[in-house]
Amino acid sequence: MTSAEPSNVQQMRIQHASLTYIRITVFTLVFLFFGILESTRSSLAYDPPKGIPDPADYFESFGEIDQNPPSATARCPEWPAGVSTGCYYIDNSVSCSNTTYGWPNQPRCNLPSMTGLPAGAYVEIHGPGTYTDNFRFASTGSASNPLWVVGIDQPVINATMDIGFSSISDISYVVFTGLRMGTNRTVSVRPRYANNVFHHIIIRNMTFAGDGSLKPGSAIGIGAGLNSQGSSTSNVVVYNNIISGFGDKDPDSTDESCGIYGQAVTNLWALDNTIHDIAEDGIAGCHQCTAEDRLSNYFIGGNTVYDTGANSIDLKGVNGVIISSNDLTGPYPRYIDGNGGAPIVLHYGASSTPTSNAWVLFNKIHEAQGGVTCTSCEDAFIVGNVIYDQHHTLGFTEPCAGTAACMRGTTGKYWVVDNSIYNVDEGVRINQSLDSNDEVKIHGNIISNRADATRYDIRIDGGSAYADLDYNSFYNPAGAATIYWNSASRNLAYMQGTAAECAHCFEGNPGLSNPPTSFLLSENSPCNDSSIEHAVYGLFSSRYPGHSIRKDYEGISRPQGVGWDIGAYEYISAAPDTTPPAQPTGLIVS
Repeated sequence: MTSAEPSNVQQMRIQHASLTYIRITVFTLVFLFFGILESTRSSLAYDPPKGIPDPADYFESFGEIDQNPPSATARCPEWPAGVSTGCYYIDNSVSCSNTTYGWPNQPRCNLPSMTGLPAGAYVEIHGPGTYTDNFRFASTGSASNPLWVVGIDQPVINATMDIGFSSISDISYVVFTGLRMGTNRTVSVRPRYANNVFHHIIIRNMTFAGDGSLKPGSAIGIGAGLNSQGSSTSNVVVYNNIISGFGDKDPDSTDESCGIYGQAVTNLWALDNTIHDIAEDGIAGCHQCTAEDRLSNYFIGGNTVYDTGANSIDLKGVNGVIISSNDLTGPYPRYIDGNGGAPIVLHYGASSTPTSNAWVLFNKIHEAQGGVTCTSCEDAFIVGNVIYDQHHTLGFTEPCAGTAACMRGTTGKYWVVDNSIYNVDEGVRINQSLDSNDEVKIHGNIISNRADATRYDIRIDGGSAYADLDYNSFYNPAGAATIYWNSASRNLAYMQGTAAECAHCFEGNPGLSNPPTSFLLSENSPCNDSSIEHAVYGLFSSRYPGHSIRKDYEGISRPQGVGWDIGAYEYISAAPDTTPPAQPTGLIVS
């Protein structure tokens, strides 16, 4: 606009600008509204722990594992006054009878037969009553028409849930949710006959409580026990359950009760469960597996496990493991004076079948006798974990005791990358003599405040030529870093000079914000932008196409700066100012 323009032209320009601004503003608001709506929709979907495949991708059209049960009003249109075929209403806390189905105005007193329920059947069991009937299940649904067994107000099932007791060939697409098991009562998913096929089973939002008495077995056993020729179990999810008090965890006990146990299964998820006070292991698998009946693809994520007798997670002979975003802690009283006991133990099953392709990602591992121990593994990757307060107990002679990450009798790749390790007796130990079959990489770790002056930040017991160390940060307030290399204790100068290793490693305070409460990096931490991306991230994506673990412990994308940060966390500067700009003034709106 120029001063030569008539006033009416100027007015038109102003009006045009005003209308343009309004259109842009309205468009922006609409865009933001639908963006927020879409974000809300996305936030409602189940978000699996970092690196773990979403079960929904394996459940076809069924959808998210945490979806609400179907609306009883829609599924059972004749309720509350009459029968809706395929709908069962059970409530023994009110006046009831043993009608075939039951409905809200006339409930069943006891559980119906769970054999041969039609696809899409809906079973609603009401608390606070206790049900002592046999709970034997053998029925089939489909992805689009699953079976639902729904507890309302935590009804107590004072009987073992035996899923798969008959010769019916299939059990499929069933959800058990909201039930409370009676004292020492368990769930068993176990093929017993030739050619049984079990698949797409969800056990969720349930409570299991033992009384601590000697009771071998597991609160939830999947594919365990007898497994007849030609039978199979696949795609099972154990989600958001509370499990406690199973078995006797006294040091003198031989009870082998576990929280969750799997064997001879393909695709088993243990997600977001709370497990404590268990005689043996919180989550276990394949203790008797041979190469023929291995558990394949065990995804263990988001669980809180503490106060177990032996280990938090103990896997033997499993092929394909992702252990992600769990909170694991001791103590492990079975092993106070013996060998073993750690938050995560990966080793061999029957016939020396090793655990293979194991990924231990983004876990919090603390206050125990050791961190991650691999004995007889083939390829194990320890990435992005926070491991602290690991100390061996008096008389504890196990070589991996008090060690954040320990390899013993393992073949293939053993990569320890981008972990934050603090106040442990020993950082990383390779308790074997490496050879040409092995490939050890210790990269990008913070190893700080080692507690045992007689031990090492990193120890390679033999075959140092097959180990690669770089981009690690060491800090010992009372002394220098010590690395056991070529049969002797070495300092960092030796490693960088004579050994030509650890070229980008350094010593000094890593600038952790407030350990052990917080292991975030401070603004001036020397670990910021001081590393590079390790090959482990590309390897994960190649083994699990479509999935990436280029994240830190909190799920922040890496890198955030010009380089990767050392340790489990990426430093994030102060959040940018998101205050919207002041709106233009002086516009005329007609």
